[in-house]
Amino acid sequence: MGQEVDPDALGPDRLREHRAKLQQDLTALAGMLAGDRSPLGRVFDAGAPEVGLELELVLTDPATGAPARCNEDVLARIAGTPDAALWGPEISAHTLELNAPPTTLAGAGLAELERGLRSRLDAVGARAREAGARLLMTGILPTLAPEHLAPGWMTRSPRYRALQEAVLAARGEDLELDIRPPGGRRDGGAEGLRHQLGSLAAEGACTSTQVHLKVAPEDFADTWNAAQLLMGPQVALGANSPFALGRRVWAETRIPLFTQSVDVRSREHARTGVAPRVFPGDEWLRPGSRSGPGADPHGARELFAQNVRCFPPLLPQSSEEDPLAELAAGRVPALPELCLHGGTVWRWNRPVYDVTPARGGLPARPHLRVENRVLPAAPTVLDAFTDAAVWLGAVRGLREAGPDPTALLPHAAAVDGLFDAARHGLGAHLPWPGLGRVDARRLLLDVVLPLAADGLAAAGVEGAVADRYLEVARARAASGRNGATWQVRTAAALEARGADRPAALAGLVERYADHMEAGAPVHTWPLET
Repeated sequence: MGQEVDPDALGPDRLREHRAKLQQDLTALAGMLAGDRSPLGRVFDAGAPEVGLELELVLTDPATGAPARCNEDVLARIAGTPDAALWGPEISAHTLELNAPPTTLAGAGLAELERGLRSRLDAVGARAREAGARLLMTGILPTLAPEHLAPGWMTRSPRYRALQEAVLAARGEDLELDIRPPGGRRDGGAEGLRHQLGSLAAEGACTSTQVHLKVAPEDFADTWNAAQLLMGPQVALGANSPFALGRRVWAETRIPLFTQSVDVRSREHARTGVAPRVFPGDEWLRPGSRSGPGADPHGARELFAQNVRCFPPLLPQSSEEDPLAELAAGRVPALPELCLHGGTVWRWNRPVYDVTPARGGLPARPHLRVENRVLPAAPTVLDAFTDAAVWLGAVRGLREAGPDPTALLPHAAAVDGLFDAARHGLGAHLPWPGLGRVDARRLLLDVVLPLAADGLAAAGVEGAVADRYLEVARARAASGRNGATWQVRTAAALEARGADRPAALAGLVERYADHMEAGAPVHTWPLET
């Protein structure tokens, strides 16, 4: 969940102090990553891989399928329960976020995480029904309309209010959505989308599944590079956002919608190549390529430093922590400024620094994570864990035995693969080291899923657990039916039977919600005829 801010501790007069604190945080991070040069020695937690998951959900009106502006009501109903701290509001008033407790990847860890998530969704779904709403997992709610992006649909939160003011002030004008049709015979009937925005509610309309993987510093660069290469295959397999504001747009419209909904660049800056804050990255990590003070032998620091170097602070709030004094005293710094700033640079694979609290006789220890953010909220819990398992396994498989993308593929090609998959889903043609452009379904079935199987086995995941998720992934890829294709075909069938677009999308949401609650994976859902 986003770090809360104090609006009274923000403003231009705080910017100089905040920038100085960011540099202190980077210096402290470099010292810790250097290991033997840190007063704490090798402090980073490099134990067994741990996995966490954040899931964003929407609340809908059961009668119409439209957004239900009641996240505060639902959260009030679960206040005081054991799991209340795991839930929070997202930026739009019809959205919620669940932070599942992390678990080990080995053994039956993923299956246990899945069971816990199902139980929590069932419990909060019951509270949503008490509030007159229905809880739904989807990348963009198909019934979302332009009126649901007005400022009144923002969650009442100091952080979100401050972030909106900062984004609009930095841009100097309203935000603009301009998503062109994908084009080509692969997507007959797809449409474009243009809309002016006076709030950040469109960012909150993009609901996702975010997978966190704790990574030892020495494995960070290879893990991040593998995650970058996998962006296209992930989105092709898991696309679930074909509709936005009543229009049929890309297979995973969430990718361009999120990019544009927080784009602080002027049109002129965008034309000159200034990076957007929703950032796919611009180069592979090559650890050890620099030497001298502040060098990072593992590459992680470069991503944090690039965040500071390339993106002006939006929330310049400073803490009382002196990270260098904390290190000198033998304590682990929290680096709050660096973490707050990183939360306003929306990388599709985000570097995360965090501190594992003292427990079980062990002291508090810092750790690094890769937060994978490209996946939409999936049609079902099983689909969500299938997508997560494929990513976790393929990252490990690539890191240990896959082709080296840094030597065989320009990084820009991996970014192109992300956007081609967002446009065309399982109909995309994706780049892969040594293979050129490959049909997405063939790439998944012949390359990515075998890598995922090897990686899950290497991570110690129980065979039955891995097989269950991989079989769903294989069947989805082989059938060519992910959430996006099911939504498009269902809406088209309803329109062919005489429904106008709003009625077709309302009918789509009703059927989708019923199937989601039943829990069978999306490739098995029946199609309208």
